[in-house]
Amino acid sequence: MPPKACDTYRHVYWNQDRSLTHSNCGDIFSPEGESLYADRQFLLTLRRPLERLESEFYFLGNRAEYRDLWARTLGSAFPDTLLEYVESDGAAESVTKFLLGRDLFDPAPVEPVFTTMILNRLCSLDVVFGLTHEMSSTILNAEYRLGISCGTDVKHYRASIHKPARDSNWSDIERVFADRNRSDLEIYDFVSKSFQGQIGELPEGQMSSEKTFQGDRYDSLLGFVAPPASRSPFELFVKDLPESTSFYAWIKQHRSALVHLNVMARKHDAHDGRRFLVDWICRAMKKFPHSGDPIPVDANDPLIAAQAYTLRLFAPEEQ
Repeated sequence: MPPKACDTYRHVYWNQDRSLTHSNCGDIFSPEGESLYADRQFLLTLRRPLERLESEFYFLGNRAEYRDLWARTLGSAFPDTLLEYVESDGAAESVTKFLLGRDLFDPAPVEPVFTTMILNRLCSLDVVFGLTHEMSSTILNAEYRLGISCGTDVKHYRASIHKPARDSNWSDIERVFADRNRSDLEIYDFVSKSFQGQIGELPEGQMSSEKTFQGDRYDSLLGFVAPPASRSPFELFVKDLPESTSFYAWIKQHRSALVHLNVMARKHDAHDGRRFLVDWICRAMKKFPHSGDPIPVDANDPLIAAQAYTLRLFAPEEQ
């Protein structure tokens, strides 16, 4: 699992009073960064920028601490749609702002000079590049250039548990994103080309052993519901609902009962996300009955039943 943000792991972290969350990358790309880190190696792996922002929207949007942070930072409720998120200043140029050490949801624009500075720094430092959609090759590249070994089987700790289907306005989202995230796209293009160049330089035998990734979204589900957050599986599907305000008010009102449901289902899950969710659905349906016909539960993919149950409770007119 990823460690806490530190010198060797650059990520976002909350300040002491949890009023802001910062990136700890800024020193690398500061004016002094080139001399400070001239003898260090870096691994920079990027995801396709729009896919990354889409995932961020659904990942952060069902976590109360980030919805509250958005409201404090931007003075408005967390967006209900991906298009609204992409249109907002708080979500623009998020990769660039992370590299610069800015706060999460910082609405201030990025001047072109900072993009140039980042690209120049990536050229001057010893950076191993990677792409998340080519993760096996990324790990092989890192193993060779960093002198490490990650083994053949790699645990897949994080996967999207539930991502709503893309709306018919996806082309509008792509257009707005391209217009508002030119720095992110320029940096991604540079990293992608640099990665392909590094892969092309590897010895012939280096690319012969593809990595095997173990784990799926049900493993990630256990992390989603685990303490201290103890989120309810209902919260996975908030973006499928017509509005979130009354939903989260209901979640807050029934917090104790929802935590108890998680605790009871976790007692019998044997660290298996599917078993946990099947047990949770059965318990939740008794505690919070739904109207209409019974909802069948497929033990191999119970997220389907969990989504149907959530919609039956909170958006019955959508059924």
